[in-house]
Amino acid sequence: WIFSSLLLCRNDSRLVLYHLDIYLSGQVQNSPSPSVDTPTLELVEEFILQRVPHAHLMSALQELQLLEIMCSCFQEQSRDAVRQLIFSALFTLQGNQADESRMALLGKLVSMAIAVGRVPILECAATWLQ
Repeated sequence: WIFSSLLLCRNDSRLVLYHLDIYLSGQVQNSPSPSVDTPTLELVEEFILQRVPHAHLMSALQELQLLEIMCSCFQEQSRDAVRQLIFSALFTLQGNQADESRMALLGKLVSMAIAVGRVPILECAATWLQ
């Protein structure tokens, strides 16, 4: 049961990031000013950040797997504009308040990016901080 739960979490996150990549790639190609819309942010909230009623907190292993998936996603995307939009979808502040769990995940992602040399993530974080 635990193993299938881990796989489900990992596959859901990977699938949402994959579709997010496709959707935002289309936005970059077809729109003069691409942006991340509310339904997209809701998918990120539910399937990547797991913020829905009755959701279980991620275990340390699930969180590590999510970070690994995110690192791969950013590394595999060759277009900077798409990477920036994905990063924005994941870490945009809701209102004017920083979300503690989102910022904690960002800190862990940046730490992992430093440790494994994922420059695209570091570039996205640097742009996001400006």
